[in-house]
Amino acid sequence: MPFDTFEEIRSDILDRSGATAEANTADFLATTGTQIIRAYHEIANHHPFLWLRADPPAVIATIAPITLGTVIATLDSDAITFSSAPVPSVAGRKILFGGVNEFYRIATHVAGNAAAVLDTPFNGTTNLTATYTVFQDEYALDTDVRHIVGMIVAEDGIRIVQKPEDWILDNFPFPPDPVSPPRFFARIGEQLIRFEGYPDRARRIEYSHTIIPPDLVTGVTPIIPRNFRYVIADGGLFWLYLVRNDNRADPAGILFSGGREKMVEDDLRKRFEIRERAPSRGPWK
Repeated sequence: MPFDTFEEIRSDILDRSGATAEANTADFLATTGTQIIRAYHEIANHHPFLWLRADPPAVIATIAPITLGTVIATLDSDAITFSSAPVPSVAGRKILFGGVNEFYRIATHVAGNAAAVLDTPFNGTTNLTATYTVFQDEYALDTDVRHIVGMIVAEDGIRIVQKPEDWILDNFPFPPDPVSPPRFFARIGEQLIRFEGYPDRARRIEYSHTIIPPDLVTGVTPIIPRNFRYVIADGGLFWLYLVRNDNRADPAGILFSGGREKMVEDDLRKRFEIRERAPSRGPWK
């Protein structure tokens, strides 16, 4: 029996579990389906497999700072007015005022309007012609991103290296300076990163990442390579035994664990450089 569909995987589990009359009850089928989903995600969580890579990689389009004209900023007021209205909406971006060593976030702004509202009242001295920089150093990731594998500047191939958020704060100015291009980033949220500074112009940045696969249910094909899809059934059987307090859970768990480790070994082999072929040992010496 192949393991190419949810139904085929479930049928294998039911056959091996020895379920008879209860196998066709709605509750039992639902429980089995839940354990298949659990096993599928446990495999995906075990290792950053190549088959979890998004294809094509995702892209971040950085945004150039805006400095055109001046801005009216008033002490204790969150309202500001640009002398030259920004063409795009700048809501969500940050703003630095000349001579003020703190940034604010722009809470609301409508594209093409001169008026905007800060996230907190302005703390500096009232200035009717303040210089300013509107910038963006934080960027959203695609919604399916799990782990970032690598990030490069598309223009020249410069690698952008991931670092802890504390490392960024400890090693670079804050508020941030312009950078050309970014060299480091930190993951500051499930779907959000911050560069060590704000990009000084628009750039295309590409990043490879693993995904969180959709639940394995009716109509969904597993993204696991075909030669290892049987491991999903092994895992589903293990979890089915476990939730039913079946004493066959321990040997089933050993089988499932062994299958996952074979998958990891196979994945690591795919990443190795193929060296001089050794007939008795295959292509890896």
